[in-house]
Amino acid sequence: MRIRQFLLHLGFALVALGAGQVSAQLYDGGQGYLGQGGIFIGGLGFASIDGDNYLSFNVRPELSFGKVGVGLNINLLYKLENGKIRSKDWDTGYDYFRLVRYVRYGRKYDPVYARVGGLDATRLGHGFMVNYYSNDVNYDERKIGLVFDLDLGLGGFESFTSNLGRAEIIGGRIYFRPVRALADIPILKNFAVAASYVTDVDPDGYRGTDDGVAEFGFDAELPLVKT
Repeated sequence: MRIRQFLLHLGFALVALGAGQVSAQLYDGGQGYLGQGGIFIGGLGFASIDGDNYLSFNVRPELSFGKVGVGLNINLLYKLENGKIRSKDWDTGYDYFRLVRYVRYGRKYDPVYARVGGLDATRLGHGFMVNYYSNDVNYDERKIGLVFDLDLGLGGFESFTSNLGRAEIIGGRIYFRPVRALADIPILKNFAVAASYVTDVDPDGYRGTDDGVAEFGFDAELPLVKT
């Protein structure tokens, strides 16, 4: 009976997600900035909390409305002894609020791209200093990060911070396309020079120590093909 209860909940969840695919884009594992999508991320697992055993069910869909996307995190724990959902996970308003992982506008490499909340596979520039960074490794200790990129044609910038509530990892890259300022020459007009800066203000999480680190970088790029 308990297994049947769980399977019924699982079936309803999958049906709801399947019905929403017409107007929703499933979570893409952090690869959205590369233009990929439609990849289903989720899974089943086992957890032991305070001596009780649970079967866990997790899905991470993204609801997409034009350029706006809302990433969700649906995490359910079923107690094996009685087949009920763990009540402590849903006893405050914040528990429902954290169903929303992030809100984004556009995708990476669009003229305007912004994302607030959980960060997945965050990249700065070509990924030499920051690549596939995530601020969402602990479900119970959420961080609200920010990514904001702006491409004005002649130049632009990329920026991110891992946590708006506390100074932690902060990075930025500014670039300039000098050929485009002179003439609209095919291929060569995309040539750009850039400078990057990334800092981890407090790597060990303790304000009493002065252990901050920083990196500087310079690069040049000439994209031959864009898809």
